[in-house]
Amino acid sequence: MSHAQVLSERLVFIRRGGLGDFILSLPLLRVLRARYHRVCLVTRRACLDLLPSDCAYDAVLDADSAEFAGLFAGSAPIPARVGDELRGADVISFLAPDAVLVANFARCGVRNVRWVNSRPTAPPHAALHFFADAGEEPPPGLLSQPLWSGPRCGGGLWVHPGSGGRGKNLPAARFAEFARNWLATHDGQVILSFGEADVALVDPAQAAFRAAGVPFQMVLQPSLAELKRRMCAESGAYVGNDSGVSHLAGALGVPSTVFFRSTDPRIWRPLGRVEVVEWRE
Repeated sequence: MSHAQVLSERLVFIRRGGLGDFILSLPLLRVLRARYHRVCLVTRRACLDLLPSDCAYDAVLDADSAEFAGLFAGSAPIPARVGDELRGADVISFLAPDAVLVANFARCGVRNVRWVNSRPTAPPHAALHFFADAGEEPPPGLLSQPLWSGPRCGGGLWVHPGSGGRGKNLPAARFAEFARNWLATHDGQVILSFGEADVALVDPAQAAFRAAGVPFQMVLQPSLAELKRRMCAESGAYVGNDSGVSHLAGALGVPSTVFFRSTDPRIWRPLGRVEVVEWRE
């Protein structure tokens, strides 16, 4: 689907995955949104609260719904609304092109499909891979520009010591040390946040911050909408591991320090104003 081709008026953009994966795909959605009259977004419902205004959708299908799962059901009837959205549309799919899905796209009369590899394993950056797979030119400043613009009124340090994998996490004491050094030169509170995957980290992290003499405010398992709202309102700086929350901070334009232990920042660094620190032990 290149600029030289005649584009249809409708696009179905299929993007499952975690928070960071979703955010890294938004620049591509933004470029395509500007050139399609109608966009159907297929993703997890919680992610809809994160969309910038220029990534608006005209229809949505819940990627976790039984309705959408019907697209993977072999020769069974495809749910009517799924078929209606796909019929005659261009598709950007971050799903693997298995035989059943390919056949069902054909049954629905999809006009054109671009298969985007959601997990590239070599540089360049994942967002650049996504544009290349979709046959699109990346915009200038893709890797350094935040996705959201606008004023922030907070001046605190937001600390997220967890991630989706234990192998990515620095010891909590390292974050406590970072926060203590930050407080020595800044006025503002420290906000310590934990998501659903971070339950086991709550007690050790609190203990490490108390041992370091760092006062903090807790944010426990917020919704994505609440997380975005509070980060915009309260954070002037951010520190964390390679995680979805770090991707959100970067995309919001919060000056961020992100530690990488086991993943390659050349591929997975957050977009925006981000300092990457590789921590290999």
